[in-house]
Amino acid sequence: MRVGTISISVILVLFSLLAYFYIIPVHIILSIPIDASKPAVLHPDFFPRLTIVGLGLVSLVLLFSAIKDTSAEIPDPDRMSARLRVATVFVLTYLFVVGLKYLGFTLVAPFFMAVIIFLLGVRDWRHIVSMALIFPIALSYSFWYSFSVIFPEGEIFLR
Repeated sequence: MRVGTISISVILVLFSLLAYFYIIPVHIILSIPIDASKPAVLHPDFFPRLTIVGLGLVSLVLLFSAIKDTSAEIPDPDRMSARLRVATVFVLTYLFVVGLKYLGFTLVAPFFMAVIIFLLGVRDWRHIVSMALIFPIALSYSFWYSFSVIFPEGEIFLR
């Protein structure tokens, strides 16, 4: 059994239950005034509930597979420790969000993606560079043409 996997899956299942039965009803459904609600095909709580149900199901599958797995966890000495990787991703995500304000999505996202892809274990520079360049640009254009959503453009070039 993998204790870390079991504990994180239990935490995610508990969070799913909390979100489904408390956070969504109190903070989404009750936050909409009664006179403002109109008949609709999809209610405002549909996608949050769908996401939370998906998270709960995936967490249950992870829990059962971790309980069923009898192999011992073998540490990999060549890789960074799990805590260091989590801390690195947290710091990088913080720098990404701060960088969005000043440099914009199109300039910050490729560097962020390249480092994250490298941390995930991909070492072929052709894959890293191609994904880091193509994905943010394709995402930006698809959101612009599909939903008319403009990603952050940054303040440094607007002055």
